Amino acid sequence: MVVAWKHEQSAEPPTSPHKKKPDEPVNLKSLEKFGIFCKRLDAETIACKDDPKLLAFCKDNDYTSSDVLTVSKDALKNYEETLKCFFHEHFHPDDESRYVLDGAGYFDVRNENDEWIRVRIEKGDLITLPAGMYHRFALDDQQSYLKSVRMFVSEAVWTPLYRPNEEHFIRKEYLKKYNIDLPTL
Repeated sequence: MVVAWKHEQSAEPPTSPHKKKPDEPVNLKSLEKFGIFCKRLDAETIACKDDPKLLAFCKDNDYTSSDVLTVSKDALKNYEETLKCFFHEHFHPDDESRYVLDGAGYFDVRNENDEWIRVRIEKGDLITLPAGMYHRFALDDQQSYLKSVRMFVSEAVWTPLYRPNEEHFIRKEYLKKYNIDLPTL
């Protein structure tokens, strides 16, 4: 089940939960104002990218292509380097829409005060981050594995644009669409 909380900066690895003490949960509805969409689907019946429920979601959201990405030591070439790239703050020129087939991980996003919010996803969760939204990703240290369907508006390409990149037109469109005036680093 998708859950979120305020991220605690610490020396722990990115794969740790990084929960504050006491924990500061974040209501998922509050993330919608930044364009983040989270939903729980039936993990027991949706097991592939061609499932009719996922295909309907793709059609409803104008996603024209998809693929399956497995993030694990066995599945990824340059595993350690790839995880570092995923955790380096970035945005994409396309939505980042994922349905988790198996495993778990964290998407970190920023709130209106430029504080990190950690969003945990696991098998059966669907999350969409809009194009132009800064974020980063880490595996959950309990599983160190995530298999997900990636859905794209255009061709299936993962193109990160690293922070700072405030002048990029996709970033400007995102800020305007969601009426966001976040501080820059």
